[in-house]
Amino acid sequence: MAETKGEVLIDAGAEQALLNNKSLLAVGIIKVSGVVKKGDTVVIKNSSGQRIGVGISTGAFFSRLSLGKLIPGAQKRSKQSRQEKRVKDADEKRSLPRRTLSVLLKIGFYSAVLGSLVGIGLLGYVIEVAEELPDVNALKNPNFELPSIIYDRNGKQVYELYVEKRILIKKEDIPQDVKNALIATEDSRFL
Repeated sequence: MAETKGEVLIDAGAEQALLNNKSLLAVGIIKVSGVVKKGDTVVIKNSSGQRIGVGISTGAFFSRLSLGKLIPGAQKRSKQSRQEKRVKDADEKRSLPRRTLSVLLKIGFYSAVLGSLVGIGLLGYVIEVAEELPDVNALKNPNFELPSIIYDRNGKQVYELYVEKRILIKKEDIPQDVKNALIATEDSRFL
């Protein structure tokens, strides 16, 4: 073991913290004896003067001492914790783009789900409206329910059967005033 350069006297709270692998804070240091430089070995004693450990100082001022430097064998853990902190800091710097990407992916996912639901709703509406539309063949060959005409054996009309009497005429045979009147009564915004 290396030669010790000084002693650190600590209170009961600091002793308990060190025994539980916690950091040594400046408030827990009662007294420092000797001239201690960074990297020097120090003896750690409790308030009764009983030796509880040996550690390595991190600097001339013990307010900067850390648990990893004061607990025997814990120097390696301290280096690991500093390295873990550097890795954590680097991860936090990288995590902002990751969080942004995560938020964008969530927005994209929910937009896709919402778009799918809207699309399914529109498809259902179109199908329902399409069921109510008349068949294309019915539009090509309309059934006007014309009256049934009964003739005698000489070809003379005897009787007409109808619910409503409809007579087919050509478009050219309808007077223009009738066309205008029909349009005016059906849709005043048409003209």
